[in-house]
Amino acid sequence: MNQGQTIFAQIMTYLPKHSFRSCVNKYQGDYKVRAFTCWEQFLVMAFAQLTYRESLRDIEVWLKKPQLGMIPLFMAGDKYFFKYANIVRKQNDIKLQIWGINFLENTDFKVGFAGVAPQWNKEMIYSISVLRQLKLFSFITSKIITNPSYINSSIKDTIGSFVSRYLNPRKDYYHFFDFYKWDEQEIESILFNEYDREKAIDLDPTWRIGDGTAAFYNYIYYTVAGFSEFDTFRSNQIREGMVSREEALKKVNEENMPRYESLRWYLEIIGLDFEAVIKTVNSIPKLYHYYSNQ
Repeated sequence: MNQGQTIFAQIMTYLPKHSFRSCVNKYQGDYKVRAFTCWEQFLVMAFAQLTYRESLRDIEVWLKKPQLGMIPLFMAGDKYFFKYANIVRKQNDIKLQIWGINFLENTDFKVGFAGVAPQWNKEMIYSISVLRQLKLFSFITSKIITNPSYINSSIKDTIGSFVSRYLNPRKDYYHFFDFYKWDEQEIESILFNEYDREKAIDLDPTWRIGDGTAAFYNYIYYTVAGFSEFDTFRSNQIREGMVSREEALKKVNEENMPRYESLRWYLEIIGLDFEAVIKTVNSIPKLYHYYSNQ
C-alpha cells in the first residue's frame, strides 16, 4: 500500500506553484483573505474536475424546485468511497476493513423526507433493506420526472452513486466505534495534540468542519425543518447517556449557527451566487411553527 502522498497530491507537485503565487500576488488574489486562499480554491476545483464531481450541478437544479427528499443528491459524489474501498481491498489483498464511522452519525431523517421510514434494527449504520431502497429510488425517479432538469451531465454520477452506495458488496468490514467507546474529548485531544488538527474559523466543534457541502445542506435542513445532522448526533448522545440534555442543547445551538463564511466560499466554488442562494433557501415554506408561551 502507498504510505506516502495520495495520487492527487503527487499530480499537484508538477504544477508551477511559484508561477501561481506570482499571479496571485500580482492581482492581489489573497488580499484580506482570512481563510481559503487562491491556492486552496484551485486545489478544490482541480479535485472536483479530476474526480468528476458532476453531482454539484444538481444543487442548481434543486434550487429551482426545492424538495428536502432530494438533498442527498448533493452528496452523490462521496458515496463512491464504497466502490473504491472494495477496489483498494482487492488490489492490496486486504482481508479486513476497519471504518471510523460510529452509530451516533445515523441520519435516517434524510431519506425520511423521501417517504422512507427509518429502520431501527439495522445491523450497520449504512444498512438499508431492499424494500427501502426501492422506495427511495421510486421517490427520486418521480422527482426527476417532474423536474427533467435533473437529467443532465450529473445523471451518470447520480446513478453511479446509488449503485456504489447500495449495490456494492460489503464483507469483512467493521466499524471501529462498535467496539471502542466514541469519546468526543478523547478524540479531540488526539486530533489536536498528536495530529495538530486545525479548527474551523467559523465553528468551534470539530465534526464536519471542512465539509462545505455539509455546511450547506445542514443550513437548509435547519432553516426549513428546524433541525439538522447536529441535532440527531447530539440526540443520539443523550440516549446513550454520553451527555446531558442541557449540554447537548448548548452544543447544538452553537453548531446550528449559520456558517456564512463557509457557505459563501463553497457556493462561489460551484459557481452560484451566495446572496441569491441564501434568499431562495430562506423563502422555502417552513415545516414547523413558532409558538409563544404568552
